[in-house]
Amino acid sequence: MKSSPLRNLDVIKTWVKDIYADFAFDIIGFATKSGKAIPLNLEPGTLGNVIEGVLIAHLNQKVNGDTNISVTEGGFRYYPDLELTGPLFDNQLIALDIKAARRSERNQNRTQSRITLYSFGTYLKFQDKKFPQTIRPFADYKYHLDLIAIFDVNPKEKSVGNFELLIVEPWKIASKTASSATRDYVGAIMEIDKIKNETGGEFKTQKEFYDFWASIPRRGQAAKERGIDSTQAAP
Repeated sequence: MKSSPLRNLDVIKTWVKDIYADFAFDIIGFATKSGKAIPLNLEPGTLGNVIEGVLIAHLNQKVNGDTNISVTEGGFRYYPDLELTGPLFDNQLIALDIKAARRSERNQNRTQSRITLYSFGTYLKFQDKKFPQTIRPFADYKYHLDLIAIFDVNPKEKSVGNFELLIVEPWKIASKTASSATRDYVGAIMEIDKIKNETGGEFKTQKEFYDFWASIPRRGQAAKERGIDSTQAAP
């Protein structure tokens, strides 16, 4: 019997959680053709790309052959990482972006650094415009979701452990602080329990979030004239 379309956001979030319910990050390294073992590279960007890749592959394997689901991959540095649509979702477009965040060694309830949610000054500001590194205009999506991988790193063993996956709405965990001192990235709050429960974000509504970050210029524009300190609360 054909299932009813998933139209409600909470139901779609549950579907994503179910897709990853049996996921386990069990990569301990890489092997060459000659059989030589190479340990994981724990540099944040490199490790994040590995985690993102296996999470994308997991979803693709789960839905492979299901004609009710269409999955499009964005590609490197694209938004979103995955686009979901098809009859299962009542042909609504859903943006699923994938993030990786290491737990702080000093405080297990905080991320080591701020998770990057979006770029500001581009597609987040001009939501009806198609940018080069977006699959389609931001406003075309019915829902925007982030799949966040939280994990610990063991530098001595060059391994990843205590792996946890969270599915959240980005604006609910957003801060008013950039995640980078040099790039135009919206940063998330850093408390993991608040990220998990989608509480503690610095915006009361999605509109407030969009309006705030749409008002922030890209670095090097009129920030100084407006009295905005690009390294602090407003980038």
